[in-house]
Amino acid sequence: MAGWIADFFRLVWALFYWNGRKNLFRLRPGSRCPCQSSSDSGRANETNCEASILWSRPARFQRVCPLLVHTPAGLRCSVNTADVRPFWGRAFRYYGTGLATIYLVGTLGLFVAMRVIGYPIGYVAVAWPPAWWRIDVARAEYFLNKGAKALATNNIKEALFSLSYAYDLAPHDYDTGFALASLWQINQPLLSDRIYIRLLAEHPELNDRTADAWNRALLARGDYAQIKELAASQFRRAEGIHSGYWMQSLLFATRQTADDLPLRQLLASPPPLGPQWRKVVETELMARSGRQSEAITALSQFWPEATHPFVPFYQANALLELKQPSRALDLLAKYGDRVRDDERYPLRLAAFGQLGWQSLLDSDIALLLTAPPTGPVIELLGTHLARYPNRTVLDHVFARLKEAPLASARENHNAFAALFCAAGIAGDFDKMHVMGLALQQSSGSSALTLGAFEDFFQGKPPPRYIESFLPSLPLPLELTYIMLSRYSSSRTAASAAPSRP
Repeated sequence: MAGWIADFFRLVWALFYWNGRKNLFRLRPGSRCPCQSSSDSGRANETNCEASILWSRPARFQRVCPLLVHTPAGLRCSVNTADVRPFWGRAFRYYGTGLATIYLVGTLGLFVAMRVIGYPIGYVAVAWPPAWWRIDVARAEYFLNKGAKALATNNIKEALFSLSYAYDLAPHDYDTGFALASLWQINQPLLSDRIYIRLLAEHPELNDRTADAWNRALLARGDYAQIKELAASQFRRAEGIHSGYWMQSLLFATRQTADDLPLRQLLASPPPLGPQWRKVVETELMARSGRQSEAITALSQFWPEATHPFVPFYQANALLELKQPSRALDLLAKYGDRVRDDERYPLRLAAFGQLGWQSLLDSDIALLLTAPPTGPVIELLGTHLARYPNRTVLDHVFARLKEAPLASARENHNAFAALFCAAGIAGDFDKMHVMGLALQQSSGSSALTLGAFEDFFQGKPPPRYIESFLPSLPLPLELTYIMLSRYSSSRTAASAAPSRP
């Protein structure tokens, strides 16, 4: 075995060395033959091969030079000295076959190792150099899946590590960047913002999804400065139903900061706003400037130009904020079916509550709870109770849920979250704890996060801002608005700050 190994390495060297020496011999006629024994005659079948003497088995030298043959006298060169020549074709075949074998074994070994680890990759991606970029993609996908599994078990540290590594491997992969940005918003908001900005620039076809996620993250943190910029720019490029979403976000952020400048800029900058949006902004500025009676008159009218469903909702909701519940109900009657039921019912419930019409309020709630409760219905009622706390109605909703409980499934997370916050705002901490357990079972919400909410509502020290832990619990958008409207740290400063001209 040792002799075979030694001859193998001699072969690797000899293919290049002896062919090179023979080449020089052919180029310099009359020079000494490099491989034939100089003491022999130099004639065919009589001359020893000096190059093969030191091999463990000299016959193996035939792989380098086929001129070496067996004779009755032993191994001899089969040509005269003048006919000694190189065999580069044979050398290249051996080298090529050897390298191909090494490459095949190496790539197969790497492929098997990567598959054993769990990388979702095919052999072509390992063996074909133009496809090597897929290796990083496969590794990124592996760590992305690993991060998703860690998130499912609330292992945030492992999830951050896996997703960060995945994004380093595939910095242009949207899913990886999106997942990492969502995760980093809790404890690394600046890094989260950078990724969202990059995703908006690199993946314009997914703008709506990215902008919505970033807006919700900014809202939870109470970062109104960035919300105003994002909402204004997205409103300008939005089409169809999304326009109302961004207008609501812009109105909320400017209210929280008592800053009218973004709205005035929206009115003044080209292209001109459509008639319905111009009327919304002008009426909003009218109400904020102290001309409330004029604003109420404008809001109470049917706007023929109101083609977007957000506009009637805005009018009625603004009337409720201005303590005009009867006008809000009249307006809903004027718009009729143009207001969706999921928007009509919250407005009706709010108006009945402001008017003190308890029987009508109870009637609407009973109607909503007649059938076995569903997630959207409980979310609607919980959101209403978070905005307008009512212990009697809260007891009614919980009693109905006791008769027909909602399944502990992820799709009911928003319903449980709405009741969780509504119970906390109402000061019913037993019910809040019950909904906290439901959130843990349905969506794996962290007990630490839920405990922070319970401590906040119970006023336990040390005092904390709602923005410090609101990002850790996904809430429905309307519920986020309510929580920030009630508890945002910016409200005191905003109420003391003058409105910009």
